[in-house]
Amino acid sequence: MAHLVDLRQGDARDTLRDLGGPVDVVLIDGWLGGEGPSLARQVMEIVAPQIRSGGLVMNDNGEADYLDFVRDPANGFRSMSLPLKGGTELSVKIG
Repeated sequence: MAHLVDLRQGDARDTLRDLGGPVDVVLIDGWLGGEGPSLARQVMEIVAPQIRSGGLVMNDNGEADYLDFVRDPANGFRSMSLPLKGGTELSVKIG
């Protein structure tokens, strides 16, 4: 499956700036920082324009500012919480 998966090491805010084309599935597992936006929110803002319409995003932990982003219709996603530990959120890009 190596031809289907692209694993990148390093700070996601740097390594995910150019994904090389539309992406089908993204897994975001960040954490809350001190002040300012969570890492999950920062990463989502970087990758959102690179996700194809119909693409899926799964976030573990459901940080409040991340949820604000994916649940705002202006950002082009439909989103729902899954009944899993820690507030897992599944979103589909519709725009």
